[in-house]
Amino acid sequence: MTMQARAVETRRAIVRAAADVFVAHGFAGASLSEIAARAGVTKGALYFHFPSKTALASAMIQAQQDANAQLENAVRAHDGDHLDLLESMTKGLAQRLVDDPTLRAAMRLAVERGEGRDEVISETYETWERLVADVAARARARGELAAHVDPAQLARFLVAAFTGLQTVSLVASGLDDLQGRVEGMWGLLRAGLSPARPS
Repeated sequence: MTMQARAVETRRAIVRAAADVFVAHGFAGASLSEIAARAGVTKGALYFHFPSKTALASAMIQAQQDANAQLENAVRAHDGDHLDLLESMTKGLAQRLVDDPTLRAAMRLAVERGEGRDEVISETYETWERLVADVAARARARGELAAHVDPAQLARFLVAAFTGLQTVSLVASGLDDLQGRVEGMWGLLRAGLSPARPS
């Protein structure tokens, strides 16, 4: 293995270990010593790649921003029912949270660090709201969303509701029940969001 390939693998191992530690202990409780030990690297190697715990947290948040970019691409490419797209976006994100510890760490950090008005965190939530509002506006224009539903209000609600669902699910079941919670949310929402069908 070349030196560059080893450096890339070391960085990946550190990010994976940091994700596990941030999920388990949050930002304040995370220890760089524990992260280095879990990654199987020296603290010197950790500091070579990430000079601080904040830099490691930023790598987690970058994973969240990458997920946002993937969502934006999916939204642009979608030409079916946009209310279905909103539902599949939240279900897809829920599954990624279950499967990807780095994204799970990013979500935990977003909730924790959001208390202190972090610009990157704020931008992440604003991106989600903008995406959801855009999809909702298209759904309303196509008659897929009830005319009385304000797309921006729906976006604020869905982002906040999903954030709450994943936080409660993480605490209650380690995300084991997240998909069920998201299904339940959509079961309640569909009746109020769908336009009335002519009888």
